[in-house]
Amino acid sequence: MPRLEMALLYDFKMVENGPVFSAQYPYVRGRQLEGTFPGDRWTGIWVVTVMRIGHGLGYVPERCWPYDTSIWPPVEPAGLDSIARDYRQNTYYRRVRTLTECKATIYWLGSLGQSRF
Repeated sequence: MPRLEMALLYDFKMVENGPVFSAQYPYVRGRQLEGTFPGDRWTGIWVVTVMRIGHGLGYVPERCWPYDTSIWPPVEPAGLDSIARDYRQNTYYRRVRTLTECKATIYWLGSLGQSRF
């Protein structure tokens, strides 16, 4: 059985939505990306940052870094980024970085808009 399937089966708790991911990992990574880490513990992060993390870095299972608000700044366990790669999310988050990508996106959105009518 592949490594990812074993990890998913191990982390699949008795919930309908699948594996339970750590809230601590995207929160700390988001604060690092936004330049507010460590700072005040109650500072939030933008939703687009969470989407960016899930698409690019991935998430880690709750067992790897349980959410604990009693310790600030949190102590990060070693090797989380390599674990997160196995849990990258295929979301609608994409970045348009070049003129060619921008043209393709506008073309795609145009054809999508025309198909609705």
